[in-house]
Amino acid sequence: MSQQNIFVSHGDIILDNIYDENLNLIKQDGGGCNWNDLYNLAQMGETCYAIGSVRK
Repeated sequence: MSQQNIFVSHGDIILDNIYDENLNLIKQDGGGCNWNDLYNLAQMGETCYAIGSVRK
């Protein structure tokens, strides 16, 4: 029987705004180190959960 790893991360939910040279918004993407780590682990087949918060 193989052991399954489960990864859990908590942190702020960050939205990266990417602009062109004329300061037109061209893309929005989730950012933050912990979210990137979970994304990469999930791409490798690991089970991942994210718990986040948003402040207005």
